[in-house]
Amino acid sequence: MKKLLCKFLVGSAKILLAVAVLALAYLFFLNRDIRRVDGFCSEMKAGLDVNKVHVIAEKYDVGFSSVRDPDSVKTQSLGVKLDDRENTWFFAVAAPMTMGEHACGIYHNNQVVLSVSPSRR
Repeated sequence: MKKLLCKFLVGSAKILLAVAVLALAYLFFLNRDIRRVDGFCSEMKAGLDVNKVHVIAEKYDVGFSSVRDPDSVKTQSLGVKLDDRENTWFFAVAAPMTMGEHACGIYHNNQVVLSVSPSRR
């Protein structure tokens, strides 16, 4: 009986250790993703040349390929066009581990950043 109880306790301790390691790894990557998006968003300012967005995205290692593509402004693939009259475009950069809950939305006119709207929950 003692031997069985010891095996159970050792097995339970291993499982708890594995769960703790997984939880710590998740928290580490979650924090890293959030810090990257926050850093990117803090450098996005109204009036910033849109051609510099890809440099900042590379610096923080965030965004989809269109955000990192230096030719995305020329090909008009940096975001979704919202308003034809005002020539307003929008794209968002999200922290993957938050499943979109933590993001940075950028509005631009294909020349300069018009506004930035961080979303933190």
